[in-house]
Amino acid sequence: MTRFMKIVFCLLITFGLVLEVQAETLPILQTCNDLNSTNLSTQMAYEIDSRISGVTASDSTKKLFSATGNGSGGWTRSSTVWTIKEGAVSLDFTGASPWSVQAGGGASGGYVGAGTLISPRHMVLARHAGLDDDSTVVFVDNSNNIVTRTIIGQKTVGPIDPLLIAEHDIQVLLLNEDITEEDGITYYPIIDFDTFKEYVQTVSSVPVIMLHSELPVEPNTLREDKVIIKNMTGTPSTTVGYTTPSSPRSDFNETLVGGDSGNPIFAVIGGRLVLVSTVFSASNGPFHTNFVSEINSAMTSLGGGYQVADLDLSCFTPQPYPVFTSDTFNFDLSNTSSTGSEVGTVTTSGAEGVTYTITAGNTDLFDIGSSTGIITVADEDLLAQQSVPSTKSVSVKAEKTSNTWQWPLFSTATVNVDLVELNIAPEFSSDTYNLSIAETATAGASVGTVSATDQNSVDSISYSITAGNTGNIFEISSTTGAITLASGVTLDYDVTPSYTLTVQALDNGSSPLSDTATVNISVTTSGRPNLYFSGSSTSVPENSGSINVPILVSGTYAKDVSINISNSDGTAIENTDYTISSSSASISAGSSFVNFSVGIVNRSGDQSSRSFTLTLSSASKATITSPSTYTVTITNVSSSSGGGGGGGSSGGGSSSSANTNTTLNNTNTLVVQNNLLNPLVPNVNPPGCLVGYNFSPLTGQPCTSSVLVSNSINNLNALSPSVNINNTNTLQNNNLVNLKVNTSTTLRTGAKDISVRQLQQLLNLKGYTVSTSGAGSLGNETTYFGPATRNALIRFQKDNGLTSDGIFGPKSREKLNSI
Repeated sequence: MTRFMKIVFCLLITFGLVLEVQAETLPILQTCNDLNSTNLSTQMAYEIDSRISGVTASDSTKKLFSATGNGSGGWTRSSTVWTIKEGAVSLDFTGASPWSVQAGGGASGGYVGAGTLISPRHMVLARHAGLDDDSTVVFVDNSNNIVTRTIIGQKTVGPIDPLLIAEHDIQVLLLNEDITEEDGITYYPIIDFDTFKEYVQTVSSVPVIMLHSELPVEPNTLREDKVIIKNMTGTPSTTVGYTTPSSPRSDFNETLVGGDSGNPIFAVIGGRLVLVSTVFSASNGPFHTNFVSEINSAMTSLGGGYQVADLDLSCFTPQPYPVFTSDTFNFDLSNTSSTGSEVGTVTTSGAEGVTYTITAGNTDLFDIGSSTGIITVADEDLLAQQSVPSTKSVSVKAEKTSNTWQWPLFSTATVNVDLVELNIAPEFSSDTYNLSIAETATAGASVGTVSATDQNSVDSISYSITAGNTGNIFEISSTTGAITLASGVTLDYDVTPSYTLTVQALDNGSSPLSDTATVNISVTTSGRPNLYFSGSSTSVPENSGSINVPILVSGTYAKDVSINISNSDGTAIENTDYTISSSSASISAGSSFVNFSVGIVNRSGDQSSRSFTLTLSSASKATITSPSTYTVTITNVSSSSGGGGGGGSSGGGSSSSANTNTTLNNTNTLVVQNNLLNPLVPNVNPPGCLVGYNFSPLTGQPCTSSVLVSNSINNLNALSPSVNINNTNTLQNNNLVNLKVNTSTTLRTGAKDISVRQLQQLLNLKGYTVSTSGAGSLGNETTYFGPATRNALIRFQKDNGLTSDGIFGPKSREKLNSI
């Protein structure tokens, strides 16, 4: 392209942008998650430290690529701590280009340093190691595929001044076309400086990670090949400095080399990489967060229609700061108090994790609890020598407990202790005690202990219950404060679920003084069983006469329990289609289940399927858990078989309403019974369990026992992973028809939820195999949304005309649940 053509081309781009709508400010997923500790600097340290915890630093654990290539291929991403460590969100480095070819070859023979994407159309790199128009930029996705783009425009940020180049060493590039999600390459946000400063201004440094080139083995072989850790120092206005961190972060540090210029420096926030700077030298670089507006201006000037991504930091609050609740604390103390006697407590607000110290004053007389702020007598003999009355003063400091890289955060106060001859009231260790006792407890069972202390060394304390003990249910030891269940008393949660007592601690001084506390005692249902239906639904033919619906029992218990069962008509009508002889069931202590019998009426003539519902309610001495409703569908016998054939499996047609989930054979049919539970076997499987399944597709509960399977052809006795069923059988599993992904939450890579297991089960059952063996395979579905789940989902989306982005949103959920 000639220089004239380049000018015309740029003018066309610029003119075209005038006609477009305002440039799109790129969004980014909210970074707040359950890992954050309310402070951004703490979060940034956790994101890095948690990934290297327990990992030995080596070339293999630092490297992004186990094999490095060039502009045409040969790249293989390695399984490092940064990308796949268990329990951590994978970090996406695809937007950092490892290879570029300078237009016209350049002085280095063609290879120069690479850059980092900040939008689908723009990238940044070091100005002093920049790229010309027509240069080729290479990206490598997570599957080692090559994505290339051509540079068609460039603009520097800030003045071209040799004295300021470290501050403005930023070049913004425009690519010839967008890099989309389908390309598998990401772009990175740049946090605004003022926002960033607000959250990290109380720290001296924070850990960051940067890409680092290998030392050259041969000409033109430098590349971004390792992830190392540096400390970013302070919050400078224009340049960022970085230093070697302390162990264990220092194990992941290396000395920068020639060729690192322009490599990105990232903070890790909420599992996402955020661009902070690019390498200028071995010790500093331009602070990109300070130049967001200038970078946006350069992007507008170049065209492309994007602005840098916004970063939502609303979940983080500034560093908490401990502040004493008073500048001065005043306490009275008898000079006859013994060593260890409590003088008083100093308190702070605004921060947790505070360390208290005495910094000056009568340090020989007093100690302070480093984590409690409780001041005590250090030397009773020295205290007894002090004249009475007099005032002793100490200075105390409250400092926030922090990592070594945080600034000291503290406040001070003065404590005045007046020495007097007086009786001081005892004091409970807490104003309120929350205790509990099982309703099965017997006489003498311990509830808990209350305790109080008295600063007068010669005093003793007597405990008593002064209110709330109706019927004298509880007793308290006058000397120890131990509360127990009285003799001849039984507890019943259904009658009285809790008690509130007032207890008193009384000293034996010449003028006795006392303190009171509230004791809340909860009666727990520990030992009560859980009652629930064996499943949520079943089908039964109208000529069956009756059906036993198992009610399962879990938990260890020693009392008989009962449960009420109500019924409601659906399309089936009581006493016309079914009969109920009882509205309750009793279960003997120690039993694992009880069958609730329902009569089934065989009506003459063709009848459509009809259903009714049973509901568990009002359990006595038991707890109702899910599933608590059970739907029974009555099917018509005459419409379930074809004509002729004498009743054999080949003597007629099969039901047209059968739901075929998995094709195993074109000629043979294996039918899995709708009721997969054997009511005669305790602790049976939840609904949906087949032989070989570890988890039920319907309930997500673990499969533990064998199930009843009947077959219609070839006397197949069981369906097992160890049996080689050839590909001409058909599996009809009516019990899996109601399997759905029951969530309104959008699922994506990194999600952990029971609904992920349902998604994997549906994909496996509908032919979009997550994995052929191990985790994610049929019967071994997991709750983790990983790359295998994403790939299977993309195949399903492509086959069904959906956006193939690997994200399970409303449209994908509606389509998958409907087929």
